[in-house]
Amino acid sequence: KMTDDEKFIEFDKFKRRKDSLRLSASSISAMAGFHPYQNLAKLLMDLVYQGSVGRLLLEHDAKILGMELISDEQALKQIARKAGLTQVIQQAIDIAKGKEKVKHIQDATKVKSNILELVKTNTNLSAGEKKQLS
Repeated sequence: KMTDDEKFIEFDKFKRRKDSLRLSASSISAMAGFHPYQNLAKLLMDLVYQGSVGRLLLEHDAKILGMELISDEQALKQIARKAGLTQVIQQAIDIAKGKEKVKHIQDATKVKSNILELVKTNTNLSAGEKKQLS
């Protein structure tokens, strides 16, 4: 863990660097609207806060704003808990991580279809939360 002084030195080096922003072809296509499955808000965050120093800067900015940083998986689990869908979402996460095996692609598709149907009919979730689980 870095001390505050070490973080300040790293931030100062970061601000004075002359290198360029790294952009992949898929990032550029997403920003131009040609990648419909890309999350533009997440992409922007990833581009602004690139690399290890970017991560430190993100943590610093979040602290100043009084925000807590959580992973995508943690966010999904929080929404699933609110919707009462903890088990089916955890099953999907385990399949995605390879912790739970499926014999056929149809089995994974069935899990996804089940989640989509449960999310669609859930009255505890906002439209934005439903979109995150879909």
